[in-house]
Amino acid sequence: MEQIGKYKVIRQLGAGGFGAVYLCRDPHLERDVAIKLFQVRDENIARLAVSEGTDAREVLRARFVGEARVLRDLNTCPYIVPVFEFNEMEDGSPYYVMPYLADNLAKLIGKDAMDPSVIAELKPEERPRKLPVERTMTVLEQLLQALKEVHGSGLVHRDIKPANILFNAKEEIQLCDFGIAKLPEGRWSQSGVAMGSRDYMSPEQRESAKHVDARTDVYAVGVLAYRMLTGELPVGRYRDPIEHVPEIGQGMNDLLLSCLSQNRNSRPKDGADTIVRFNEARSAKNPPIEEETTEIGLLPAVETHDDAPGETVTEIAEPESSPTQQRNVVGESLPPWTTWRELQAHGAVRATQVLTSTSGKEPEDRSSRHIDTVVTDELSRNTREKQVQTPTTGGDVLRSMLGCFMMILFFAALIALFVLEVTLLE
Repeated sequence: MEQIGKYKVIRQLGAGGFGAVYLCRDPHLERDVAIKLFQVRDENIARLAVSEGTDAREVLRARFVGEARVLRDLNTCPYIVPVFEFNEMEDGSPYYVMPYLADNLAKLIGKDAMDPSVIAELKPEERPRKLPVERTMTVLEQLLQALKEVHGSGLVHRDIKPANILFNAKEEIQLCDFGIAKLPEGRWSQSGVAMGSRDYMSPEQRESAKHVDARTDVYAVGVLAYRMLTGELPVGRYRDPIEHVPEIGQGMNDLLLSCLSQNRNSRPKDGADTIVRFNEARSAKNPPIEEETTEIGLLPAVETHDDAPGETVTEIAEPESSPTQQRNVVGESLPPWTTWRELQAHGAVRATQVLTSTSGKEPEDRSSRHIDTVVTDELSRNTREKQVQTPTTGGDVLRSMLGCFMMILFFAALIALFVLEVTLLE
């Protein structure tokens, strides 16, 4: 095939039982586009995908047109691939035009291989791998936003998988391939026929693609999240995600496990419900840090307690920098002490509990990452009094006596010079 409408065909990108996707060139706008063309390649497979007694080609053609309309209606969502144009070939085969997006999630995480011998035979770029946690969280958030729109329109995607998650120039996801999406009326799926990608299909979808709801997409999201975080599929007696990636937090771990539940009644009900729980779990993992200004600088306040009358006790996070970077209440740079005990001895603060970098014990009544410090009201006066009351040493006395002796010699020499001058004048 060399031409689809006005578009010049460059090459075929992929094909399925009911259609093919081609990389084409727009001659007017001079840009590459992806065109999905309706093509029934196997009549036997086509008959299995529809109800008995119906014209398989016509039903599948109507489903293809319905896919284009679904994408048109969801064009307002930035995370769903847009449709530029819809048209028909001379033989009546419909097609629709989309932006050409070369990158997808499957390229980022590799193939879904589990057997070590199979993995060993794969090319390095095809071997399964995981994504960084923050990148995974971004992909999940955008995917759930897309599914919120999909499910809100009464649709079920039914084919959430890495290859159907594309990336645009901004590295935002573009959910695509609504070819087997379940429409609200659900008249195009036959009971007993499984449709979708098996690794990401819910238990109920494996039995029948017709009797599913939005929770089958939620299950696929759980599988996808597990795959991105761990580099593995949640098959058999799999470990909790948090055992692979502790930094996701317990809340996110629990959410992903609920998405992966074999019982769909235990999963979030749809994309909107899932993203609410997702945001809650993410916020619980990274709570906002409140800051409080004290006399010794700006330090994150953790908890405030009442101590002795007339004193303010503030629990502050132990600074990661050395105490030389702190300043005392009179604004002078502190000497280069190496422990908080020496800071206590200086008189700048009274540490009620001391943690040093060399200590191997944790305090019994406080967190091992915090100390209580007390700033006294008469700090400056006490420091000056200590300096005044410092006892004089023997070396100081000797230096004073030597200074006096030198002064005496100086004045004696002046007198001698004066007497000599007077004698010469006489």
